[in-house]
Amino acid sequence: MFATVLIVGTLYHKDLILTYAIREGQTCLPGMLFAVRVRGRQERALALRLRREAGGGFRALELGDALYPTPVVSRRGLALARWLARHYVCPLNRAIALFLPPPTQPKQEIRYFVAADWRSRPVLFVEPRWQPLWDGLVKAGDRGMSGERIKARWDGAAAEQAELWYRAGYLRREIGFRRVGQRAGRGGEAVGLEGSLSLTLTADQQKAF
Repeated sequence: MFATVLIVGTLYHKDLILTYAIREGQTCLPGMLFAVRVRGRQERALALRLRREAGGGFRALELGDALYPTPVVSRRGLALARWLARHYVCPLNRAIALFLPPPTQPKQEIRYFVAADWRSRPVLFVEPRWQPLWDGLVKAGDRGMSGERIKARWDGAAAEQAELWYRAGYLRREIGFRRVGQRAGRGGEAVGLEGSLSLTLTADQQKAF
């Protein structure tokens, strides 16, 4: 199966609609929001429709992870957005933005990982003051460490140092989005929020409900 998606939240003057392969066992419904790779960058993509064939005789990239477990735009919302785009002669990307509530704007996150070539090498190049930072990155392993976590644990200068190591080839860097309902855990990984809000409805509210 394949998904036709609309790249959302970009500055493109016209719609960028692409096709991605749905992984086996992956849930994909129209209106769901995913992370996808576009020209070496990670973007947000809204699933428009599903199809059995990719078409065009090309090999489709795999669809990334869902940013939310359920659709953020209903089928009626998708249909209305298409009508608005046709009626007002504007990109669908601009029309669909009207149907994306604020919680569907995940925060971009930069994560650093020690490059494979440097995991088992001596780190003689590290200045003494940056040794704890390097040790922390090595210990993080495949989980990596976010720029926010580095700033919180050390300071802004440490985040700048991590960027310098990335440019020098000692680290690799990934840019992604933190999912809604998640926060950074102790190791910088995303973890679900706990707890819920309990409300008691008034008689009129209960009747309306």
